[in-house]
Amino acid sequence: MANPKEIVEKALQKEATPYIPVGLFLGGSWPVIKAGMSLEALIGNASKTAEVFYEANKRLGADLIMIGAGATALIIKALGGEVRFNSKGAPEIMNHIIQDEADLDRLKTVDVTKDPGFKWLIETGKNISLYNQDERMVLASGRAPFTLAAQMYGLEKTMKALYRKKEFIHRVLEFATEISIAYFKAMIEEGLVHGAFIADPTASGDVVSVKHFEEFVLPYQTKVVMAVKSLKKPSVLHICGDISDRLHLVAKTGIDCLSIDTKVDLAKAKEKIGKNICLAGNVCPVDILQFGSRNKVRESTLACMEKGAAEGGFILLPGCDLAGDVSEENIRAFVETGHQWNGLS
Repeated sequence: MANPKEIVEKALQKEATPYIPVGLFLGGSWPVIKAGMSLEALIGNASKTAEVFYEANKRLGADLIMIGAGATALIIKALGGEVRFNSKGAPEIMNHIIQDEADLDRLKTVDVTKDPGFKWLIETGKNISLYNQDERMVLASGRAPFTLAAQMYGLEKTMKALYRKKEFIHRVLEFATEISIAYFKAMIEEGLVHGAFIADPTASGDVVSVKHFEEFVLPYQTKVVMAVKSLKKPSVLHICGDISDRLHLVAKTGIDCLSIDTKVDLAKAKEKIGKNICLAGNVCPVDILQFGSRNKVRESTLACMEKGAAEGGFILLPGCDLAGDVSEENIRAFVETGHQWNGLS
């Protein structure tokens, strides 16, 4: 019988699977909080970090594990940015490291792969591989260039630059692309993970227009996806918010799978691009998984799969990251419903 990793691979290749593979957005706070620890305390201890994330996913029955807790903040920190670690939740980026051309030129001389925090991420990947023994699919979670650029330059300034400083923002995006590719390549080649989970929340239709998406987002997403593809590894792209008006563009990146937020109608996404790529999603992480009853979780998960799981090429995911106080009971109900689904509600 195929193991969970092989079943996820079949879904990514749009082949029939014996059950619906399930992944969990546990990239940051949930496993750490449940282990009674903080992310700051784990940094530098790759073995313990790997244990915390692997054991949480295994206990919950996930087929797909995402790792890379704090990756974006640690990369910004490696570039000289200020980061604040919280007792719960992801670390906060406290300043914008790019103000002008001089900052950009200076940052290009920094090798983030030599930073201790970056090395910890790589070593965590290696240790996850030792625990996992190729049983589950492990993806490195990290930011796509547009979101990373906005975190370096500031969201408001980035939005204004799309109109007023196009040449400069393209330079920032090129730099962010280099950093994003360096991270994913290192995690795959040195950290021994199976592929990339590329998150681009700022590329949402709630933030940027289709026109700007096509000019400032799509080319750089595509470069990252192609870099992963050159390593013969799969890539999953997640964009928060409503991207219904740009699904046709996202499919052009060459991704193996698109993870969609709750705001997107899964049936319409399936109709538009589901014949070409695997889809993943999109049970609401807040109203359903965080605050819903076990029965509500089951009902919503079944409804989600009725829309997306027919004819294969589907992975069950929450619509976005899970808060640290989502109950284990609800997560188990979510996973079990996916694994037991047979096309009948």
